[in-house]
Amino acid sequence: MGLKKGKADRQSCTSVSQPEPLRVVVIGGGPAGLATAIGFGNFGHKATVIEKRASPADIGTVDRDRSYPVDVTARGMAALKALEIDEAELRGRGFLHVFRGHAAMDGATGRIARKMPLPGGRTGLIGTRDDVVLAFEHYLKGRKDCDVTLKHETTVVEFDTDRQTVTCSDGYSTPYDLLVGADGKNSPTRAFFAERDTRLLVTPRKGRVGEVRYKTFNLDVAEKLDVLEEGWLYGVGGPPPDNPVVSRTPLFDADLRKVGRGVGIVPVNDAPSDALSSAFALCKSESDRSLLHSKLPKKLLAASTEAERQSFETRCLSDASGGFVASKLYSGHCAFVGDAAVSPAPAGQGVNHALDAAASLVTHFDAVHFDVEHGLEHWNDERMPDEEAYAFLSDANKPLWVQTAVDAAALVGAHRDGPYMKQTEERYRDLTTVHVQLGYIAIPKPPPPKHDDDDLADLQGLAG
Repeated sequence: MGLKKGKADRQSCTSVSQPEPLRVVVIGGGPAGLATAIGFGNFGHKATVIEKRASPADIGTVDRDRSYPVDVTARGMAALKALEIDEAELRGRGFLHVFRGHAAMDGATGRIARKMPLPGGRTGLIGTRDDVVLAFEHYLKGRKDCDVTLKHETTVVEFDTDRQTVTCSDGYSTPYDLLVGADGKNSPTRAFFAERDTRLLVTPRKGRVGEVRYKTFNLDVAEKLDVLEEGWLYGVGGPPPDNPVVSRTPLFDADLRKVGRGVGIVPVNDAPSDALSSAFALCKSESDRSLLHSKLPKKLLAASTEAERQSFETRCLSDASGGFVASKLYSGHCAFVGDAAVSPAPAGQGVNHALDAAASLVTHFDAVHFDVEHGLEHWNDERMPDEEAYAFLSDANKPLWVQTAVDAAALVGAHRDGPYMKQTEERYRDLTTVHVQLGYIAIPKPPPPKHDDDDLADLQGLAG
């Protein structure tokens, strides 16, 4: 609520001329929750984060069954700047690598066919999801002026909306002025408020185009990892999300020793439904080779251990299908950010979506001095078009020609300001114009319009 000097101070009939620091309680200690808490802390507020998992500072960032590379680009980097989180300071002890762009790897030979740096000489950040979390937590340790408390291995057991307090499973209780649900697509926080707010409708969705079911894989033999250069995300045998992706990521053990290695994802979209909960024999191809052998070139396989190859065969599938779209982004004094608002985000954009949402919430309260409930109402009106567009771009029911261009846009990272401004083909046209001018993609022709439709005709002209 604008506690720092020099910030914009747009007044309204519901404004507060002398705002007090907010007591912010964030449920969920992932990228969305931590970015929100740090942002409010940087702007003079007091934030508490409640997270059910242990801190990666205690258990490390190595999780062989769920670690995969994520990158912060475009809107994610802009969000860090808006939250006054210094990128260099965030990288700290090497918890994240500088992200330079995408690379295409031949699926048979392992040869690097092409590198596609981020446009304009820009860079981002890359690591695993837990590397991002560890980087945020380490950043907090160095910021004595950022009042953020982290509570791990506990869950909320009671929301008292009258007294505005939350009580946790370990007995911890704290008051709040603003509550933030950043606890994922199955958000218990959102579910609690949806039961009590008839205007908060939560609609299930099938999920996004691309990988629905996948397995993670790990490349541990350091001397064989020369094929992977730090700072690049490699598409193996074709572009993601329908082909394997791999990157060399930092990764730290429980003693915070860097064990950097390669991690990646192999999509397994033809898996039977019963394979999700059991060890399965699906991983055999017609030539009786394992799925890992059939999907990765020998150069990459050489960096995997025999133990990892065996573990991969029986590793449970991760399921990225499903998700939810909320009809609004708040209820009472509670805001919903990241996957708690819209899930899943477009493939490869999960962390960027999370950071983007966090920055929009924090900077809105910094720019405009509202009481909390009116502030959330105004923020919802400003933010909802972006959330609807994130949902649109990840919708599995889009026409193929639209999805092809959207995927290409995400792959080259050329959407400097993000393609997520409207849920319309008009915004898609603007997005693809940028890429045509940059020479990155050739736009596929859309099907002919069934009626006179100026927008579709314009799209055809652009594609032609």
